[in-house]
Amino acid sequence: MFTFSIIPQNKNPNIIGMITKNQVLGIKNLAYQNMHQLLYTSAKVQQFINNSTQQLKNYFKL
Repeated sequence: MFTFSIIPQNKNPNIIGMITKNQVLGIKNLAYQNMHQLLYTSAKVQQFINNSTQQLKNYFKL
């Protein structure tokens, strides 16, 4: 799980903090992982649809 930590920039109370470079890289990494998981899952779903369609065609001799 990815967590944010606030890094104070200075004593100014109007500035809450900043996101570190590592956090940006971590978010980017998670995004890539999610994208690859979606691509893998959609490929598996497409494969299942193709197999099911072929089985139905074979069953009904289409």
